[in-house]
Amino acid sequence: MPTKKKRVNVTDTNAPPALKPEDVVPSVYTGQKLLEKDPAKYAKVVQELASGKPATRIAKDNKIGPCTVSAILNRERDTVTAVEDMTKSLTQYASQTALLRLVEKLEADEIPVGLLPICWGVLRDHTRKDAGQPTQTIEVKKSLTIEEVKRELAELKADAVDVDVVEERPDEGTKSSP
Repeated sequence: MPTKKKRVNVTDTNAPPALKPEDVVPSVYTGQKLLEKDPAKYAKVVQELASGKPATRIAKDNKIGPCTVSAILNRERDTVTAVEDMTKSLTQYASQTALLRLVEKLEADEIPVGLLPICWGVLRDHTRKDAGQPTQTIEVKKSLTIEEVKRELAELKADAVDVDVVEERPDEGTKSSP
């Protein structure tokens, strides 16, 4: 039976804890364990991150967790950025050098004329991409407003010819027009 007395909650302050902090606190990934265990693999992951390889592919290829790859990226962000910048500079230098050699070979008739645009186009695209510029230009010839579209639809409706609807009755099997 219910009682009208107020219940008293008693808490045991002497009971040992049921959980350890590491059971409750989420894991913090730093990549330190990989660095200590296999520094060559750690360096390879940093190099692959700098080359632009997707993190999921890096994790799969190196048999490590994606969280570890992400932690390494955050930890080595300055190194990854420096390698990316160096790669951009090397790509620009290679593009300029290759263009000069292509021109020399073209002038000496050592290379077919048809190959020059392809080689130069690929190099130019990579150089522009590394510089953060667009690699494609899209030309828009005409744009329409919603009013122009509505006006065109109204003109189409006005020009439409009346069409006779033919109705088929299932019981008679004949067609008649309304």
